[in-house]
Amino acid sequence: LDRLLEAGAVKFSNRPFTRVFTRHWAGEERTTLGMGNSVAQWDRYHRGLEFLYRRAVATGAPTPAQRADLERGLEQRRLYFLTAAFRSSFHAADFVAATELAQLLAVADVESLAPAVRVSVTLSFDRATRELARMFAAADLVLDTLDLLSELKGIAMFGFAAPDSVVTLIQRRRSDQRLELLTDVMDPRFRSEFLVLAADRMQREVLINLGFAPGRVIDFAQLLVAVSVLPPTPASPAG
Repeated sequence: LDRLLEAGAVKFSNRPFTRVFTRHWAGEERTTLGMGNSVAQWDRYHRGLEFLYRRAVATGAPTPAQRADLERGLEQRRLYFLTAAFRSSFHAADFVAATELAQLLAVADVESLAPAVRVSVTLSFDRATRELARMFAAADLVLDTLDLLSELKGIAMFGFAAPDSVVTLIQRRRSDQRLELLTDVMDPRFRSEFLVLAADRMQREVLINLGFAPGRVIDFAQLLVAVSVLPPTPASPAG
């Protein structure tokens, strides 16, 4: 399209010239390239639209009102792609990606969106979904760290008032994961064989002062803050 714009105007017809089938018979499900890419490559879709718009502006003379309308449409389309990508990542259990996309969505002014886009964003971005994505993303980051430190054999927890909730969270992501409570800080196993989850910064500093390697002790409270998702509007309750 950008090459055609160099030669002249491009007209989009309301009459379709092709049909896309996602179900040929009962029970069949197909995925089109467009359906997949709009989710997995939402940023490329937006860059493409942005590129065509900038090229059109360079070769034409839209009024300020026309430019404002087009840019508002581009932003709403970006949020629509973002929402689809968030839903896809969440349902695919890629919670780290889901929280990253949610953080981009969180700064959107939902009330200014067109009705269809506003419904799509708010339905996909409720408080319970944000919280679930945040907790699972934190667990996945802990497990990713453990996998990188291949010499370690498990995860130990230190300083938690309710460690069972953390155990349940991690085991829902990896049911056979070895987990222990760090009850004896002088036990050398916990220094050499475990990635340690400390409840907060103070507990982490206690362990580091006792000789635990900083790279093997994670401040779980800070990790949850790092993957937190803000509400979609400033007026909403904190996420």
